[in-house]
Amino acid sequence: MNDVICRVRPGFWHGPRNEYGPGDLVTLDEASAHAFRDKLEIVPDQAAGAPVAQLVPAGEPTSEEAPAQPERETVKRSKRDQSGS
Repeated sequence: MNDVICRVRPGFWHGPRNEYGPGDLVTLDEASAHAFRDKLEIVPDQAAGAPVAQLVPAGEPTSEEAPAQPERETVKRSKRDQSGS
């Protein structure tokens, strides 16, 4: 699929952490652009020279994110420990 340039509509925010505000330009694939058409509008090709933010798909880490913390060990409590005595 081709990437398209979209503008965030007035009154809306977009992105994994809502970092793109009204008027910001972002690049998305066509399917994502159509899925977010309530808050994004596809920009005609004339704006192709404007600076555009490249969105990272949801669930994928960005270079700004800290590495994931290791999972904590789960300690199974006995019935005796759970009774509170």
